[in-house]
Amino acid sequence: MQPKKVRVWIDARKEKIKAGEIKELKYEIEDLQNQNLLQRIYQAIGHCVISLAIDDNKLLVTYETNKVSPSFIDFILAQRSIDFRRND
Repeated sequence: MQPKKVRVWIDARKEKIKAGEIKELKYEIEDLQNQNLLQRIYQAIGHCVISLAIDDNKLLVTYETNKVSPSFIDFILAQRSIDFRRND
């Protein structure tokens, strides 16, 4: 007996996205200097973004709009139990 498959829908209809753009998001994350937390963040979203940078307790994420959306990045961080607040 196979486990039941679960589908997750990410609603990004309110996001105004133009294909091929490179944009930057800022996330406020507490205890961002913790190496274990940084490793969890990198393992979660490192493969789908262009770059990750740290400025104090802010994580700067540079991404390409035709590969990933801000809602998807939020979903992945929340799924990995990383507490954050996005600054648009």
